[in-house]
Amino acid sequence: MPSNRIYVPEKPVFRWFKSSKQWKWLEQSAPVGLDKAPPKLKQSNTPATKPVTSAAVSKPKQSGWITFFNHVETVQKWWNMEPPPKPAPVSKPATAAGAKPPKPIEPFDIQDAPATLEGMGYKRYALWMRRWFASPRHTVVSEEQKQGGTPTAARYPTDMVDTTTLKKSDLQQDEQFKKAYDTIRSEAFLQSTAVKQAIQKMFANVQGYGQDIRPFESATLERQRIHNHYCFASIQVGSDFLRNLEDIRKNDQEKSTHTTSELEAAFGRVYLYACIYDAHVYYLNRQERLLKVTHVAFYIRAPFGFDTLPSTQEFRGHFNHKHLALATNGQWANKPVYVGDDPHARHAVYRPLFNTDFLAWADKHQQGGDFLVFSDILVPPIAPIEIVLRDKTPEDYWYEYQQEAQAIVAPAGVLIADPQARNRAINAAYAKLWLQDKRLQWAGLAAFASKQVGCGLLHASHLIAAGQANQQAAALSPYGSNDIDAVTQGAAGSSQYVYNQLALGNTTLFLDVYPLHRFFQEWGAQNLERFLAHRENLIADSARPILWPIGKQLAFGRKHQQIINAFNAIEAGDVAKSVRELADHEQLNILQPAMYNNPVFHALMRANQVSFVTGFPNGMAEAVQLTLASQCKPLSDGRTVSFSNEASADLADPKQRMAFVLKAAEQFDKLLAAPHTRSQIEQSLQVIAAGGGVK
Repeated sequence: MPSNRIYVPEKPVFRWFKSSKQWKWLEQSAPVGLDKAPPKLKQSNTPATKPVTSAAVSKPKQSGWITFFNHVETVQKWWNMEPPPKPAPVSKPATAAGAKPPKPIEPFDIQDAPATLEGMGYKRYALWMRRWFASPRHTVVSEEQKQGGTPTAARYPTDMVDTTTLKKSDLQQDEQFKKAYDTIRSEAFLQSTAVKQAIQKMFANVQGYGQDIRPFESATLERQRIHNHYCFASIQVGSDFLRNLEDIRKNDQEKSTHTTSELEAAFGRVYLYACIYDAHVYYLNRQERLLKVTHVAFYIRAPFGFDTLPSTQEFRGHFNHKHLALATNGQWANKPVYVGDDPHARHAVYRPLFNTDFLAWADKHQQGGDFLVFSDILVPPIAPIEIVLRDKTPEDYWYEYQQEAQAIVAPAGVLIADPQARNRAINAAYAKLWLQDKRLQWAGLAAFASKQVGCGLLHASHLIAAGQANQQAAALSPYGSNDIDAVTQGAAGSSQYVYNQLALGNTTLFLDVYPLHRFFQEWGAQNLERFLAHRENLIADSARPILWPIGKQLAFGRKHQQIINAFNAIEAGDVAKSVRELADHEQLNILQPAMYNNPVFHALMRANQVSFVTGFPNGMAEAVQLTLASQCKPLSDGRTVSFSNEASADLADPKQRMAFVLKAAEQFDKLLAAPHTRSQIEQSLQVIAAGGGVK
């Protein structure tokens, strides 16, 4: 079992070494203070953009490819360790009559943390933390917004972007940065196939030749837009701060040390990016152009904030007014501790700080702003990167995204035979879209709706199995077929038909809508509207066959106005409208002709509704509802939306069905607006994204 020794950092770097002193749990309450008045709000210090010093800059659309490492890893195991033995109670020294009582425990307010960091030599970390306290309330939870990387990525407000603090000289003194910098600017990395493919995709729609591409000299492009449109690769600097804590705990040796850079401690996980600085497009022939990248800019882009994962509080360390320290046992992070024999001595007590403490302070004072830090750029000499650009048709792009969707439901070109397994793959793909970009709210709702289709498939499969068992039992009976339960057998037959129709509709809708989202993510609403009419040409291209299981019953890839309206609404920030428009497209343009216009399916849905309301036959019908969780069973906490309890209700009626869908969309939006229920929604979608749920 790990000891209760502490790790304390040397100055001026976070090189943790084990102290010979031991911690003791503090028996009396000593919470971190949140009551000190907040600092006065500060104005933005973002500098003006550089003036133009070259020809107009072309602005090609980027595919969205950026080499990101995995998102922040949880250290849940760290928190789940068994607690250390309960310490002996602190003995209070006897005091003579009239003697002064012991000094109170030294107070510590959360706003004292920057002074502690500064006193230990971590001046930039302290500066960023002070800026967070003095900023207007601004919370960023979307990974896409935090990491950027696509032309459609949401941007931080201009006054929440810091481009002045992190200098070249600061970076070049950081050992972790220097290692990453040497790797990413090496010829082996920049001339690699992956890098060339990323740049080629980024500039695939550049027309003509003779263009100078110098985004950092543009008067109209600020750093976030440059980052989203012109960065082609990234590499992690060092490792994650929370992971370092886990490494320290696992390697709890008497002489063990571990180095963490100040950047890692401040930001958690840091990336160094490679971005086009200077390039030129040359003429080769009528179909081809040469893109020559002569200079690449390297810089750090790091979001500063205190958001937290649902499964952790994200420990920041134990603080007092003089020191920062780390525990070798995760259980020690849960309460104040002290060093020495007297907890009333100055600087004896250490309080744990978590991201949740900063969020509680922000809620209390309505201040605390997540912001974005860009470092200075470094532009070293490199060997030119030369890439041939070939003209691509709109159909080429649509085919790429159609293939991406097909790979999910038909790996290696073969449709997943089990409709329930195929449904789980579809659910996961929808959930991942929303988890990557929270603006794609229809996709989040679709993950739950598709999961509910999976619940219908599960219920139908049980009825089918019951019918098969009944038939087998009858075959073994001496009375032959006269022993067959007609009700069970009838339910099994109709369930098989419903099962097939649900699977068909689920797959068809996915193959229609998923490529639309992927095209929008990488090319934006304007290009989607411009090229949408070309999508239906794929169905007649025998050289590039596509999967469309419903055949001629429903035309493939039509240019419906609801699609254009929906993605324009997303880009305009009107998420609610985008959900309404995509729901309209989903229900009226796809599912109505694919499923609900089918007279047999319509009749079976009507029978299911009557059976559910009347309760006859018992156990055969299932309620039409949507549970906004990974499970199938309804919940009583507002996460289940029901269709109707009326026997006359008709799910195949588009007006009645749209009213149900929009009610579910409204409830989904409401749940996302509240922090607690939003956390429940995110956890459920993470389960679905991992292939879970439907039970």
